[in-house]
Amino acid sequence: MPPQVASPDPVLRHYGRLTILLHWACTILVVGLWLQPWLHPVTGVQGRERLAHVALGAVLGLLLLLRITGRGLALLRRRALRSDLPAEAMHLALYALLFVTLAFGAIALWHAGISLAGLLAEGAYPAVDRGRWHMLVGLHGLAADLVLVFTGIHVTAALAHHFIWRDGLLARMALAFRHPPYRARGSRHDPGPQGAGDHGGHEFTRGQ
Repeated sequence: MPPQVASPDPVLRHYGRLTILLHWACTILVVGLWLQPWLHPVTGVQGRERLAHVALGAVLGLLLLLRITGRGLALLRRRALRSDLPAEAMHLALYALLFVTLAFGAIALWHAGISLAGLLAEGAYPAVDRGRWHMLVGLHGLAADLVLVFTGIHVTAALAHHFIWRDGLLARMALAFRHPPYRARGSRHDPGPQGAGDHGGHEFTRGQ
């Protein structure tokens, strides 16, 4: 029986720890930013609630830049296969929607002439065009709702990989201190106990 080697298939490898942390940090921020207006309504242009919302949005923007840069470099290194294109298209659409959401929020603040420091100012409502302000904030909210829809599609696809196809894709983003090599049992990368190379199953198992 030939010696078993680690699978070269990028689909069966874990992401790096930094990538995993960025992924989950962005996920928590997206969900938190979407829920904040429901849990703590953000009214007016100024105030602590608005400051918290904008500050967290700025952090999300920075993390997204890091995430996209790392993902782009990884794709260039491994030269993603055609089978990855649907997933990459979904990620691209999700990232684009996130940046559009952040952009509408930033444009609304710019239109109001409010800086991050000015968000804490108390007192009169800034002299802004109320109609345009509400339009920009409305577009910001609509884009955020679309982000949630695409996130739901993304989560549904991940769960399908885990429970239906059982190809171990979800385990790539597992939060753990150590990630032993994995392989899809029954794939061409796992010769099996008899070295038969059965292609029928897709059970995700720990490598030796």
